Amino acid sequence: MKTAVDPCGIWGQPIKSEIPFWGEIANECQLAEQLSSINLPTPIGFWRRPVPGTKSYNAQNDTIERSWFIVDAEDQIVGRIASDIAMVLMGKHRPTYTPNVDTGEFVIVTNCEKVKFTGNKLNQKTYTWYTGYTGLRSESAGARLQRKPEQIMRDAVRRMLPKNKLGRQMLNKLKIYQGAEHPHQAQNPQPLTGGRHLK
Repeated sequence: MKTAVDPCGIWGQPIKSEIPFWGEIANECQLAEQLSSINLPTPIGFWRRPVPGTKSYNAQNDTIERSWFIVDAEDQIVGRIASDIAMVLMGKHRPTYTPNVDTGEFVIVTNCEKVKFTGNKLNQKTYTWYTGYTGLRSESAGARLQRKPEQIMRDAVRRMLPKNKLGRQMLNKLKIYQGAEHPHQAQNPQPLTGGRHLK
């Protein structure tokens, strides 16, 4: 028999009693019987097993290293490629993702005028907007693809980002261009792979 000591004073003060040492008792029921025999109250949460301590990681803006990626949108479906781009812009591909911090990368999209729509969306899907004057403006997806193809990809990605100031900051890292040329060769962008829908 060894003396069991409560050095932390769980019961209000350090206690010594002639009961088996904690490490020698394999069954928690035996320990409960011993405590009840000496009329000691059982502290709340005493039977919870110890959990190894872990520290949560919170990313900081001044410690984030951002990379540049490039995506060729030729023959890609608009919504599916936009979902992969939005994940990278938010930084959800990182193990250090923090919801309230912009941990995403820069993404360059080329050949945005060659994207695809499934079904008959090219003719049936409409984009609407207000100008401040009387009346609602609208146009089909096919008309916008001819007039302003960059806006189609930007709107698709924007609607998958947070609707707040942080989401607008993430959207600023998206660079969209017609054709295969872009002015960001100095950043040495790497092809974006590993997404659910990227070819």
